[in-house]
Amino acid sequence: MRDGSYWALRVQVRWRIAVVLCLFFIATVLSLAIFNARSGFVAVVALDLIIAGILTVCLILLFALDRERSGFAFFVVVAAIFAFLPVFAWLQGRSFHFWYYLFPVSVTFILSVRPALILSIVYGVAAVALSHPIMGVLDTARLGFSYFVLVGFVSTYAFLEHRAGAMLRFYSARDPLSNCYNRRTFNEWLERIEKTPADSPPCALLLLDIDHFKAVNDHHGHLIGDRIITQVAAVLGAQLPSKVPLYRFGGEEFAVVLEGCDRTPALTLAERLRTAVAEHDFGALRITLSIGVAIWCPGERRIRDALEAADTALYQAKHAGRDRVHLAT
Repeated sequence: MRDGSYWALRVQVRWRIAVVLCLFFIATVLSLAIFNARSGFVAVVALDLIIAGILTVCLILLFALDRERSGFAFFVVVAAIFAFLPVFAWLQGRSFHFWYYLFPVSVTFILSVRPALILSIVYGVAAVALSHPIMGVLDTARLGFSYFVLVGFVSTYAFLEHRAGAMLRFYSARDPLSNCYNRRTFNEWLERIEKTPADSPPCALLLLDIDHFKAVNDHHGHLIGDRIITQVAAVLGAQLPSKVPLYRFGGEEFAVVLEGCDRTPALTLAERLRTAVAEHDFGALRITLSIGVAIWCPGERRIRDALEAADTALYQAKHAGRDRVHLAT
């Protein structure tokens, strides 16, 4: 699962939670408005109706705008409402402390772990300070203790979720044997590149295949074949620039995408990769690569056509004797 896929999933989940919470909050606030009206709290009723109106607008926007922006905006609005409540309570001389606990929960949906923690602490200190003249020392101490315990639990969960998400993205995007990026990540990357403007620089596609790999598996076993794949991946990774990923295209094939790269530098890099593998010590085995190179210019054709051209060039390199680089025409 590449970062974009993971982020898209988070956007969908956040949007659905926002819709459910928005409906629940509207129903709750309107019910409280009726209760407060019977109790004669005119200012509180006005606040309830204003909040219900704001949430109704949020509900409309959740369906009118795209899910990423509307879901994010909903939690920003909710956090802003909760942030205003301690001030409103202080102005009214009444305690609304039972709502304060929702602020650290809401900010976890819009901020990363550390900023959310810092903002929750600042909010808690301000809420406790404003509540002290109204609630007294003992109740204020109880509020502060329970609030910061909640912040600790919420921040711990957010941290664990962040780490779990990072591990999920890492392992779902990589091939477990070679530790290269996998074929799905490669396909997603191609889809992203294909959306670049037509006036963007060209892009080079390299397909690399281990020569006579079937013979390695047949004569030496699959464990040796797996070791060769991991060693070849390590050699290739050491030769590539730090920001250029290596993909395991399938079986004994690898792929490299060079953005903003034309023919000459692409061929130079391909030759360096081929030479590095040919000169590497694989023990009793001599391992070589055949490499097909294709140049894709945005706006001229589909990037899949360039990938097919690189695949054709790869097999032309094999038919020409292997251990060589061939450029697609």
